[in-house]
Amino acid sequence: MKKHFICFFVLAIAVAAALSAQSNAFIDKLIDEKEAPYGESVFMALAAAGLVKPDGTVADAMAYLEIAAWGFEKKADEPVTLGDLCYVLMRAYNMNGGFMYALFPGPRYAVREFQFLELVRRRPVPSRRLGGEEVLQIIGKTMSYRGEVAP
Repeated sequence: MKKHFICFFVLAIAVAAALSAQSNAFIDKLIDEKEAPYGESVFMALAAAGLVKPDGTVADAMAYLEIAAWGFEKKADEPVTLGDLCYVLMRAYNMNGGFMYALFPGPRYAVREFQFLELVRRRPVPSRRLGGEEVLQIIGKTMSYRGEVAP
C-alpha cells in the first residue's frame, strides 16, 4: 500500500512539472514574439479571465470566441492589435466601459476605455500591432485593476 502511494505521489509531481513547463514555454514563446499572434494573445486573455482552462489550447480559445459570438473574424496566426486585445478583455471581464463604448461596443472604444483607466499608455491606437511582452503587460494590468492579482 505504501509503495502504491509513493508511485502515485511521484507520478503526480511529474505531471504537475510537465504542465507548468508547458505553460512556461508557452509564455516564453509569446514574450519573444515581436508581433504577437492573435490566437495566443486571446488564449492568454481568456485563460486569465477563467473562460478557458489554463492548460488548454489556442483552438479552445478560438472556439470560445466563435461560440460567444463577440464579432471577431480573425485567424489565430494573424497579428493581434491593441483594439483586439482591449475588446477581448472588456468582454472577458464583463467591463461596462464609458458612454461611447455602451453605444458602440468595439475595439475603438475599448482602447479609449483602457487609456482612461491607465491600463494602456503607449500609443493608444486600435490598429497598432502588439508584441508578446506588451500583451502580457496589458493582461496583467487588467487583472490587477480587477483586483485579481497584486499590483
